[in-house]
Amino acid sequence: MFKINNYDMKEDYVMTDLSVSSPAPKTQYISVPGRSDVIDVTEAIHGLAYEQRKIKAVFVNKPYDVDAYHDLLKQFQGKQVRLHLHEDYHYLGRIAFDSYNRYGTAGKLGVEMTCDPYRYKNDLTYVNVSSTTTEKTIVLNNEQMPTTVKMATTAQVNIKHGVNNYSFNAGTHTLPFALVEGANELKVKGVSGLIFEYQEGAL
Repeated sequence: MFKINNYDMKEDYVMTDLSVSSPAPKTQYISVPGRSDVIDVTEAIHGLAYEQRKIKAVFVNKPYDVDAYHDLLKQFQGKQVRLHLHEDYHYLGRIAFDSYNRYGTAGKLGVEMTCDPYRYKNDLTYVNVSSTTTEKTIVLNNEQMPTTVKMATTAQVNIKHGVNNYSFNAGTHTLPFALVEGANELKVKGVSGLIFEYQEGAL
């Protein structure tokens, strides 16, 4: 599978090479005057972050078809797209096609994409909370990528996250904190209907 948005290139081309780079961590060190060592502050402020990653592929098709190549350029060249290499995840980034070269009766085409470091789950995660007048503990499980949460509530709701308390009126809100990897515990009180929505991802 090499699906760009809804178009799988393997329907019309044969993929002969594929490389997916690992996202490099964004490291930061502070030099200590008069000493040989350094202080690693890479995760001190916002946790571990990563550079973008590269995905490269080579395709051939037969017969050589320059019109099909120009159709690809018109649809995708330089645009931000979803790239599906797996059934359950996709990459998000900007795609570019190399020149299209003739080899006998066949054509050869290179593709490169600069992507976000994480693979995103195709489906958003939803958690529904039923009516409660007493305090209820709920858990929002998150695979790996730090992610924000959208919340829709039909009535005023109080949410406790760690030592912080928040109050929200009926409506749709973005929670003022991010989910971390694993189980994220919230305490909820005073709600007649509540839905959490968030995007999960992993390296």
